[in-house]
Amino acid sequence: MVAHLFTGFQVLHGVLLALAAIGFFIFWVRTRFRLPKYAHILAVIAVAVGIWCVSNVPDDGAHQ
Repeated sequence: MVAHLFTGFQVLHGVLLALAAIGFFIFWVRTRFRLPKYAHILAVIAVAVGIWCVSNVPDDGAHQ
C-alpha cells in the first residue's frame, strides 16, 4: 500500500518537473535570455570534472 503511494509521488514529481521545464523553456524563448560565454566554459569544465570523478570510482565503491 505504501509502495503505491511513493510510486504515485514519483509520478507526480516527474509530471511537475516536466511542466516546470516546459514553462521555463517558454519563458526563456520569450525573453531571449542568453548566458555569457564564460558560463558555458564553466559548465563544460564542470561536466568534464564530473565525468572524471565518476570514471575514477571503484566498482565496489558502495561496499567499502
